[in-house]
Amino acid sequence: MLRAFAAEVTSTLLDGNRHQTPGLGTFSTCIRKASAKRAACKMVMFRVSAELRAYATGGSLPLVSGPHAEVVSFIVEAMQIEQGVDVPLLGRMAVVPVVGKKPKLIFHGAQELNDVLPSSC
Repeated sequence: MLRAFAAEVTSTLLDGNRHQTPGLGTFSTCIRKASAKRAACKMVMFRVSAELRAYATGGSLPLVSGPHAEVVSFIVEAMQIEQGVDVPLLGRMAVVPVVGKKPKLIFHGAQELNDVLPSSC
């Protein structure tokens, strides 16, 4: 089921669209600026939903819906554990505690996903 979710996200991104996942957030692509050591390239990014951000700081569980609701619920819960969750072909997602501040919600796109994007990093 995780692979089906990742496949849907990947397909949507390859079509040039954003993938909005209720209760989780939005996957999209961006252009990483060139530097002296590398050329500009396209990569996957993730913007956390307000509901997930609130949940990470002690709020209520985000409402998830759609065909992947069970998988998204698993991802939301797994992000809360120390090592986070690796979603095959999509990337690593986690809630990282920061002393004295709100936790950071991170996403590191899988190399396999970034590799299939045109002009990828």
